[in-house]
Amino acid sequence: MGGGLGGGRGGVRVMQLAAIRSIIGAIGSALPFAIWDRAIWRVGGGVATGIASVIAPAYIAEVAPAAYRGRLGSLQQLAIDRPRRSPAPRRP
Repeated sequence: MGGGLGGGRGGVRVMQLAAIRSIIGAIGSALPFAIWDRAIWRVGGGVATGIASVIAPAYIAEVAPAAYRGRLGSLQQLAIDRPRRSPAPRRP
């Protein structure tokens, strides 16, 4: 989904649209009317995250200088993957 959008509209524009969709999803998740409403907003935010995680590495590979390209791509992937692998904080 993200690759097709990025090819037709450009990476920057698709990343902006994904950011807007993510913000709207976060606000909707914070203010749900019912549990099903929250689930819908969470799915919408997840789609935005998926789109951004496809477009961002391709955009970094296009615009980064050759000397820094690998490092910047790795940091971007680490930023996406690290929160998923972190354990949830424990409540006292």
